[in-house]
Amino acid sequence: MIVLEFRRLILNIILLGLMVLVISCGENVEPEAIDEVSGTAILEDVEIETPTAVSPTTTSEPTHTPFPTDTPAPTNTAVPPTETPIPIETPLPTVEPTLIPRQTFYVSPSGNNEDGLSWETAWQELDQIDWPQIQPSDLILLDGGEEQMVYQTTLTVQASGEEGAPIRIHVSEENGRNGQVIIDGNRAYPLPYCFQEDFEEVESDGLRDGMLLEDVAWIEIDGRQWRGITIYGAEVHGIDFNPNTDHVTLRNIEIYDNGFAKFEEGWIPNGTGITLDGTNHQLQRLIIHDNGHDAIQSGGETLDNLTISESWFYNGIPHPEISEQSVNYCTHTDAFQIYGGEVVENINIEDSILGPGFTNTIIFGDKAVNVNQVSFDNVLVLKGAENNLSAHSTATLDVKEWSFNQVTVISSNSAFNAITFKGDAITIENSIFYGGHINIPNSEPIVDNNCQWNTTGITIGEESDPEFVEVEADPFSIEQYEPQSEVCKGKGSSIFSPEDLLNRD
Repeated sequence: MIVLEFRRLILNIILLGLMVLVISCGENVEPEAIDEVSGTAILEDVEIETPTAVSPTTTSEPTHTPFPTDTPAPTNTAVPPTETPIPIETPLPTVEPTLIPRQTFYVSPSGNNEDGLSWETAWQELDQIDWPQIQPSDLILLDGGEEQMVYQTTLTVQASGEEGAPIRIHVSEENGRNGQVIIDGNRAYPLPYCFQEDFEEVESDGLRDGMLLEDVAWIEIDGRQWRGITIYGAEVHGIDFNPNTDHVTLRNIEIYDNGFAKFEEGWIPNGTGITLDGTNHQLQRLIIHDNGHDAIQSGGETLDNLTISESWFYNGIPHPEISEQSVNYCTHTDAFQIYGGEVVENINIEDSILGPGFTNTIIFGDKAVNVNQVSFDNVLVLKGAENNLSAHSTATLDVKEWSFNQVTVISSNSAFNAITFKGDAITIENSIFYGGHINIPNSEPIVDNNCQWNTTGITIGEESDPEFVEVEADPFSIEQYEPQSEVCKGKGSSIFSPEDLLNRD
C-alpha cells in the first residue's frame, strides 16, 4: 500500500512538471479531469508536439509587444497619402506663366505629312496644316532647319484661339530646327524701279501673300528671334489682314521685296509689306523694308487699338537715276499710311525706328477719315523725303489727341515738314526736332522740355544744337543720334541707332 501511494506521488510530480513545461511553451492545456482524492489532474494520452518554425506565409495575428518603458513610443511623422501638406506662402512670380498647349503640332518638309503630331509625322508645308484639328491653346511648331528652312506656300490661318488660350505658331527652338523660317513667294521677276524703261514683263505664278489672316482672333505668330521668320517675293502683300481679325500678335518677322510690277506711265513697283486691318493687334520686332509700296498700309473698314513696338521700317535701295529718292518713290512710299476706314483710333508706336528712305514716314488721315488718339513713345524718325510726321483732318472734323514723348525727328533732307498736324489736342514732350518745318496751324500744342535745331515754323522747345556725332545729307545714311549738348541730353529717343534696337534681348 505504501509502495503504491509512493508511486502515485511520483507520477503526479512528473505530470505536474510536464504541465508546467507545456504552459511555458505557450500551450493552454486543459486537464481532462481532476482526481477527487489527490486533487491532481488526470491526463488521457496527451501527445506533446515538438514546436516547429513558423512559415513566413503565416497569417497568424502576432501578439502585441509593448514598447520598452525606457524608450518613448515614436510619434507618427508620415503624411497620409491622401493629404497634401499646406505650402509656405511665397511671393507670386513676376514673369508671365508659360501657356501649356493643349496639343503641339509640327510642320516640316522632312515629315511624312500624316497627322502633324510629331516631327516624323509632321505636315510638310504650310498649306498642309489640318486646321479643323487646331483648337484654342494649341501650339504649331515650324521647322527652321539647322540654319534655314524654305516654305513655298502661304500661311493661311483658318482657326481662332480664345482669350488666355491663343493659337500659337512658333519657329521651333529645338537645336537643329531653330534656324530661320523663310516663306518664299516665288515671284518670277525682280520688282522694277520707278519708270524703269528696260523692264520686261514676265508671267509669274507665285504666292499672292506670304501670310493671310481672315476672320480669325487670338493668334500669335513668332519667329522667336530677330528675323526668325522672313517673307519675301510674294506678288501682292507680305502679310494681309482681313477687317474681321482681332487680337493678332506678330513677332520677330522680316518682310521685304514683296509686290508686283504695274504699268502706269511706265513700269513701277507696287504692293505692301503689310496690309493692315482689324482690332487689338500687336506688332513687335518687325523689320519691314524695300517692298513695292508702303511698309504698312491701311485703308479698310476698321483699325482700332494697335501697338507697334521694337520695330524698324525703312527703304534702303536708292533709285539708280535719282539718288536722293528710293527705287519706289513714285508710289508715294510710306513707313505707315492710313488713308481710309470708318473707325481709326488708339494707334501706339513705341521703342521703334521709322526710316530712312520713305516719301512720308508717317501719314495718317485724309478727307475720308481721322486718326485719333495716336501716341509715339521713344521713337527715332528718320529723313522722310517730303514729310516725316503728317496728320490730316477730314473736311468736317479735326484730328485730335496725339502725343509725342521722347521722340527724335531727323528732317535734315525733308523737303517740307518735320511735323504737320492739322488738328486739335497735341502734346510734345522730352523730344528733339532736327531740321524741317514744324506746322501745327489749328491749335496751341502742349509742349515741355523739348529741343529743336535748324527748324522753321513754330517754337516747341529750346533752340539748341543737339551735337549729334554727324548728320549726313545722304537720305539713306544712318548716323548715331545721341545728343551731346547739355541742353539736349536726356531728351529724344534712347534708341540712337539700329544697333541699339537690334541688340536688345
